[in-house]
Amino acid sequence: MTELDVLLIGEAEFVERMNDRYGPFATQRLTIDSPAEVLPAIQHERPNVVVLPFLTHVEQRIGQHLRQSNSSRSIYCIAVDVCDAPTYLGSPHLDPSMSALQWVERATVALEKGGDAYLLMQHQSPEAIAAETRLLMAYLRVARQQVSRYRELTKANDFLSTIALADPLTELGNRRALEWELPRQAQKAKFHQTALSLIILDVDYFKLVNDAHGHLVGDRILKLLAGRLNNQIRSRDAVFRYGGEEFVVLLRKTELRTAEIIAARLRLAIGEQPFTINRELRLPITVSLGVAHFREEDDGQGKSLLYRADQHLLTAKSQGRNQVVSDRTSEEELLDRL
Repeated sequence: MTELDVLLIGEAEFVERMNDRYGPFATQRLTIDSPAEVLPAIQHERPNVVVLPFLTHVEQRIGQHLRQSNSSRSIYCIAVDVCDAPTYLGSPHLDPSMSALQWVERATVALEKGGDAYLLMQHQSPEAIAAETRLLMAYLRVARQQVSRYRELTKANDFLSTIALADPLTELGNRRALEWELPRQAQKAKFHQTALSLIILDVDYFKLVNDAHGHLVGDRILKLLAGRLNNQIRSRDAVFRYGGEEFVVLLRKTELRTAEIIAARLRLAIGEQPFTINRELRLPITVSLGVAHFREEDDGQGKSLLYRADQHLLTAKSQGRNQVVSDRTSEEELLDRL
């Protein structure tokens, strides 16, 4: 059964009264001095359930703020009215003989303001307290079910997201994953003025492998190549299958010189050792690589960075394949021509 983290929060007298009346139902009790402290405290603690005074819930728009926050929208919010006690957090004294219509009106306001449940502490009789306690426990059971469903949905969404962003053959991030991650890293590099480099590589003459040995062998080559790439990169870097036999390596906090060294190491790791398909078949494979580093004038989406690396890849292939071409080598070649 799902365990509930229940936060009871309010002025000390409110918290004590709730605990005395209904028993230790809360896993956390937090006293505050001002209603303005409630929302930050909830967002910091991030309980499954929050129990708080009705007027604080309404005036501070607690429920509405929680619903607008991705990290807090699953919190079950119970607003409590107190009729038989003095003021709590600025809530005016309520008539213990509150009519059914008044109860419905206040319960409606609690829900309209983003709450999930409304509890009225109205009479001191044992029967009334027992009935209120049953209602509170019923709310907590509903909250437990809600939390369980939310956790299941979160797991399902995480699983579906993983599938959507993973290449099923190589188990690397796919093109969609790159299109999500590259803008994030480009914006970080631009804002924080940190280094960012990118390598794009392509398997040389891969069509000949498929034509000569079939697509199953070609798929095996790609899977083995993905493994070699993963073994050569650092923990902070990421490899993506960009499409077909093309792969992209995103190098965070990496200057161009270091990116060139990594690209050269990848080329050797792939080209120096043939790929063993089975006992009878071992195939030599080489790759061509283009390397680019993030420049001040590059766009915040990383498109110009990727485009420049791709142009270097085309240059590497046109110059004979099985080599690395980078921003620096291209710049040096241009200077040589001047």
